[in-house]
Parts: sequence; C-alpha cells; structure tokens
Amino acid sequence: MVNKDYMQDPDFIGIIGSPFIYDDYQRNNGYPVIEGVEYFITAPQGPGDFQTGTFNYAGAREEGSPDIKKDYPQTYHYSDVYFEQKASLYNPSLATMSMCMVMSGFNSNADASRSITDDNSKYSEKYKNAEKLLTDIGFTDIEANTDYKIKPTENSFGVITGHKEITINGKKKTLIAQIGRGGNYGVEWSGNFMVGAAGEHQGFADARDKAYGWLTNYINAHRSDQSFHEEDVMFWLTGYSRAAAVTNLLAGKLTTDLSIAGINYSNEDLYAYCLTPPMGALANESESENRSYANIHNVVNPNDFVPKVAPSAWDFTRYGVDEKVIPDRLTTSNGAIFTEMYGKLDKLHTDWAKELLKTTTGGYALNDFQGKKLSIGTAENPDTGENYLIKNSDIAMSKFLDQLMDLVADSIGNRGIYVQKYQATVSDLGGRALGDPEERELWQTTIPACLNTVLEENIQEVINIILNTPGTSTTDKINQAVDLLLDSSLDALEKEGINISREVLSDTFGLILRAGFDSLLTSGGSDIMTFFANMNLLAKPHYPELYFAWLQLHDPNYDGTPETYINTYRIASISGDADVSVYDAGGALVAQITDNEPAEIADSTIVASVDAGTEKSIYLPADATYDVKVDAKGEETVNYAVREYNGDTASYAKMVNYYDIPVASGDRLEGIVPEFSSEDVANTKDGSSVPYALEKAESILTPSLEVTGDAAREALYNVTVTSNMEDKGLAFGTGTYCEGATVQMVALPFEGKRFIGWYQGDEPISTDARYEFTVTKEVSFTAVFE
Repeated sequence: MVNKDYMQDPDFIGIIGSPFIYDDYQRNNGYPVIEGVEYFITAPQGPGDFQTGTFNYAGAREEGSPDIKKDYPQTYHYSDVYFEQKASLYNPSLATMSMCMVMSGFNSNADASRSITDDNSKYSEKYKNAEKLLTDIGFTDIEANTDYKIKPTENSFGVITGHKEITINGKKKTLIAQIGRGGNYGVEWSGNFMVGAAGEHQGFADARDKAYGWLTNYINAHRSDQSFHEEDVMFWLTGYSRAAAVTNLLAGKLTTDLSIAGINYSNEDLYAYCLTPPMGALANESESENRSYANIHNVVNPNDFVPKVAPSAWDFTRYGVDEKVIPDRLTTSNGAIFTEMYGKLDKLHTDWAKELLKTTTGGYALNDFQGKKLSIGTAENPDTGENYLIKNSDIAMSKFLDQLMDLVADSIGNRGIYVQKYQATVSDLGGRALGDPEERELWQTTIPACLNTVLEENIQEVINIILNTPGTSTTDKINQAVDLLLDSSLDALEKEGINISREVLSDTFGLILRAGFDSLLTSGGSDIMTFFANMNLLAKPHYPELYFAWLQLHDPNYDGTPETYINTYRIASISGDADVSVYDAGGALVAQITDNEPAEIADSTIVASVDAGTEKSIYLPADATYDVKVDAKGEETVNYAVREYNGDTASYAKMVNYYDIPVASGDRLEGIVPEFSSEDVANTKDGSSVPYALEKAESILTPSLEVTGDAAREALYNVTVTSNMEDKGLAFGTGTYCEGATVQMVALPFEGKRFIGWYQGDEPISTDARYEFTVTKEVSFTAVFE
C-alpha cells in the first residue's frame, strides 16, 4: 500500500495534486511502483478547479418501504483535470467519478412506479439523474436515445450523451461523455444471456452497435456548435454491468478505428471506465499485437460472478486492463482493508449496503460464504445412516466461481449447444429473476430457499439414481432425477403461491443435474453442492454499493489511499500423513490443518482446505511472507509443493515440487514462502524469482521439479478414470491436474457387485477402492468390477 503525505495536507481540497497513477511500463500488473511515477504537470489549486456535489441514483429499496419511489443521494467529486493525464493511466479519482456517472444512469425510481408497466410515460424521465449530473459538471446538449425513454425490451439499450468545452494545457478541446444504462433496465437482462452461436456476444454486440450509431448521430448533430472543437475531441465512456460490457465493446471498436463520424483522435484521448463488465469480446480480436487497449479500464470484483460470463472457456474476454483495485482473500494479506471498506459501505446508508453488512456471523454478508464437499462412500451420515455426507470445506468465493464457470461451460459443451438447448430458457429466467422488480425477490430469496430445501430432502434419492442405477445411461439417470425433483419442486413452489412452467423448471434442473453429474465425477460434487448452499449470496458481490465503497477506499477525494493488489497467489500443497501449520512474518498462526481438518483461525483471511484424499492446500497472497511447518505423523513419504497461480492468465506461472520426501513420525519440514519484491511483481505472468526453500533437519532439500513461464502453464495433464462395466460400478477421478498434484481415484461398486482393482492397460495397479498417486504425465486408469 502507498500513502502519500500530500494527501494528508490540511490544504488538500480533494483532487490529487500529484496523483498515484501507473503508465504502461510501470503498471506492474497493477501493483504500486514508486520509482518513475508520473504526475500531473498542473493541478487544481482552488475550489474553482474542483467540484463537489450530490447526485441521485436508483438503489434498491425493500418492498413496502415508504421511500420505494425515491432515489438515493450520494456525493461526487469532479475536475476537468482528470483528463490532463493520458487515458492509458488508471486514475482512481476518475474511476470513482465514473462510478457516480453510471449509478446516476440507472433508471430512476422517483415519481414513477417501480413496477414494470406498459405505460411508456413512466419511462419518459427515467434518465433524469444522469441528465442532472452531466449538467451539474458542465455538459451541454444532453440527449438520451429512444430506448432510454420507453419500456425496456430484451434488445433495448439506453444511452445518454453530452459534451463540454474543457481546457487542457492551455488548449480548448471538446469532451464527449456517454453513459450506458446499467441498472433498473427490466427485461434487458434477457439480452445478457443471448450469447449467439459465433462471433462476439450477440446481446452485447447488438447493444454496442446501437450505442455506436447513437454516438455517430450525436456528433453529426452537434459538430457545428460553436463550442465543439472537431479537431480536438476527447471521449469519456462509462458503463456498469451490462452497460460495462457494451461500453467495453464500444471502446474496443473506437480504439481500433481511431475515427468516428469523420473525427480522428488518438487512443490517449479515449477514456473508458467499465465497472463490473461481463465478457463479450473474442480473445483473438482483443489481443491484437498491433493495438494497445490500455486506455480501457475494467474494474472487477473477483467475487462477482457477472464479470466471469460469458465463459472464457468459450474464448470470451474483455478489451483493456482489468485493474487490481478490489482484493479478496487470495490477493491480500491485509485483513484490515476489508474492515475499512465496511466503514465506507456503512456510510452509504442504502438498503443494499445494509444488506451487505447483515450476516449470521456478524460483520459482512459474504463472510457467510461456505464451501461444501460430498464425501462418497466413506463417512456415514448420522442422520440418515447413508454413506453420503455433505461436509463444510474452505474455499475462496472467487476460486469457487472460476471453477463453477468452467464446470458449466464444460457441461454444456460449446456455444452452439447452449444456443440450441438452453439460451431461450436461460434468457427468459434471467429477464424475470433479475429484471422484474416484482419477481426479483422471489428469485433471489424465496425460490432458491425453496429449491434448496427440495434438494436437501431428496439428495439421497438423487444420488442413488445417479450412482446406483446400473444399466442406465447418464442421460436417462438425469431425466429420472429431474422428474423426481420436478414434482417435489412444483408442489413446494405452489404452496408459496409461485407458478413456474414445468418445461422451464425441467430445462433448469436438467442443466443443473448435468453439471452436478460432471462435478461428481471430477470434484466429488463440491462445486454443485457449494452452489446450492450459497445461492442467496451469489448476487451480492455485484451490488453497485460494494463497488462504490471499494473505489472510495482508494480515492483521496473520499479520504482514501490509492492501492492495488497482486493478482497472483501461491498454493502450498502437502500430501501424505502430516499436519500443517502456517505462520506469518510476525509469528502469528494464520492457518492450520490437523488430522486432515482445517482449523478456524480467528481474524485470519488465509484459505486452507483438504482436497480429495490427503492433499492439503493453503492459499497464500504474494504480498507477505509465510512459514510453513509440516509435521509428519507416519513412517511414509510426503510431497510438498509451492505453485504460483496468476489470475490474469488463469494459469500457473511457477511450480516448485518436492516428491517422495522420506519422513518418520515426529519429523518436521519447514518451508519458506517469501513475499514478492517489486521486480517479482513486474513478472507475475512468467513466474517470480522467489526461492521456495524447503528444509529438513536443518538441511536444504533439492526440488524434484522447478519450472516457470510457459513450462509451468503447460505442466497440465489429463487423467482419465473409467469403469470397465458401468452397470456394475462407477469410477471417479477424471480431470485435468497440474504436475505434482495428488489425485485420489474412487471406485464405487453397485449393490451386489464387487470391485476387483485398478488397471493401467493390462497392468494391475492397486486393489484399494481409494487409490492416490502423484501426477507426472497423462495417464488412464480403469476400475474393474465383477
């Protein structure tokens, strides 16, 4: 974290006089570097150069509230000086001001019913908050497109635009601001799920074309105005959520073309701030070697599922830079930063801010997030007497969402299958569940709770259908399970007065159970179990108040301090019969796993989990040093590894593996996981120079494998686990694993059948129904039953 004394000066008036910003070469993946920081040549010196005021936005209200038709007031800070720096330099104050802009662009609640009606007169002034804010900060000729003034449809997209004359380094220029409507837009939510069979995301691309056409027409309509300097035009494009994805595509096109309506400009004159943007661009287009999109800044909460769609597994991505300004448990060791953010959130005084600070455990709602795992055939459930037991598991919400998106993408197959089988249903449900205020509460609270109860009551029978129905195809098993859940769910929903068509619910359960079956075969069902256990929390990280609070925390205008985070974390993995304790540089215990059970450590944000079998994983942020102590409990061998995982590339950047370390009970291994230096931070994508030493009896051990960069990214192997006869038993463990990972295979015979052993080709490997091995190459195993 960087704290500049000038920000604390009593004469400081809100705008950063010498701002902490990053250029293309010193960005270091978003991590602060003091040397070479660029500063404004001129900065505002008095109130005339800096403006503070109040804007209104349509935040959520509780049903029945007497203020349901009122908008919330919030504070903004604006200066033309924001546009003196190059567009490619991230400015925390411009980011927060952009958030104010997009919030003002939500369809207003004031003076109109919140219900979605067919009366277009209810929408004629829905853009008035954005219009007022633009007017207050000096923009003129403010116009909204037709879509902003009528009832939203699946394909509509509201845009509001204005321009003003500003002086940059003594030269008069025209600044055009355009806000995309990103909230309170009703059934436009349906368009968010219209992926299309090929090309850019269809729903976002169609809206981008509308926004581009509107901007072109706006320029043509006002280019003859006396205050319009056609030879010196700058653009400020902003959007939140759906509008952020559209803005991202629009900014990508404008940055590629560097021309619109006959006006030429440089990419440094195009400022795009996309707040929580989904992915709508194609990877091969946004990664052009001949074009820089550093002027497009994406602010993403790693715990927010919205920026993770459409799936990267289908080659979707974003233009520009994902700024590392919102942390999670994997990317910061500073737990106090979350408490500071809670303070900002509390001061917003909105219903959603209060909701985020409500929790069953006290504090922050997302602290209630709880991973789950399904233990198959090993532990008897004391309540049911069955050998399937759901247990708690520690996993970071961001990592779970990444795994879930990969699971869903893999379960569906590809975009074409999604469009053919699921797009219509998902778009319909999305529009209703997220777009209709009258149904939103039902879909976010009542319906998930109802369906979760049905699943819990029927989970044993569903598992029996999936696992204990020999001679039945996977599709038939899923159809049987769907029929079982359908009847129970429809009855339960009817009791709540909720009507959902059998067809829609059937398609929904079919997709969920297909993903659930795939999850069962690969992760033991943990992904799908965690999803159902946390359905009521998944939408909360997308709340605009949460983004606003984080941005305020890093904006000196709101008494914040600019700070960024390293989007790389380390995974310390230990396999074998051993306990693990982890300490920070000050000697405080931050994680512990004893007898394969993670301990709860008060005030620690470190994630510690036990994966399949005996592999224990501790997730360590790169901004601190940790001491890992491994205490052997048996006369066996232990594996130890430290792997760097880079969030930008969604891949490993470095692996240091130690295999088959001989130990006796009472032996201790000590590993050091140092923090990254500034030089290490500059190279997170290709691995750091950090030495991950491991010591035994005061002797430094030699790694069995140490790889970085492409070698680490490519050190992934497919493990294929099959049953010789699926009518006699099932086999679990198939997946893609990094080199050195411990894989546990599980053989589950059906009733009256017997497991003979594991075979690799014709070679017998083991007769243990649970068999563990270390991955060093691609391999296939067969479970033989009789």
